[in-house]
Amino acid sequence: MAARVNPFKPTAGMNPPELIGRDEIQDAPLDEMRELGNEIQLLVRQGANVAFAFAGLPASVDGVVVGEALTFLQRAKHIELKRLMDFEVGDSFEDTMVRAGKSVAPGVSDSLTAAAAGYPFMVQLVGYYTWQAASRRSSDMVELCVQCLHIGPYDDEPVTVELMRAFAEEQGCVEDFSDERLHHEIYLNDARRTAPEKLKTVIRHPIRRA
Repeated sequence: MAARVNPFKPTAGMNPPELIGRDEIQDAPLDEMRELGNEIQLLVRQGANVAFAFAGLPASVDGVVVGEALTFLQRAKHIELKRLMDFEVGDSFEDTMVRAGKSVAPGVSDSLTAAAAGYPFMVQLVGYYTWQAASRRSSDMVELCVQCLHIGPYDDEPVTVELMRAFAEEQGCVEDFSDERLHHEIYLNDARRTAPEKLKTVIRHPIRRA
């Protein structure tokens, strides 16, 4: 979304055009945006050759634009990025990982594509966390897993494991244990100092497409 405050057509004697930008506008404090709007409108009245462009998630941006204190944003030209095609997203994930020397297990790009839901921002976010997860395992293979936070005694974990297995099956996957792919547990607190009902354990199982 952008507000075209003044055309970018410098004439004799004018200063070079200036572009003022603000990303993630939905997270900007209201007072900050109000002050910024006042300054931009002052520049326009003074004949400055400036433009203001802002961006954010569509639903959140709409909430900011209709704010009573930010009516100047309502005059902006609205440009909404279209949803990316699934094949574009999937190809992007696979191409990036393969060019970096990693192998991609079957079904991974489909799962990442579904998680990104076609949003460019989500493509970046999902890709980042996937890359970080593979790097933490020091692995050149990007694979699927199912993970859950279990809260309670360790003896109750089998119930959570069954729920994880059922969820994986709903997604068209099955468990994929091997000598390299094992059951993982990450303990988030100290069992010696924590009541059993408050223990938090991340349980992770390897899976693959059925």
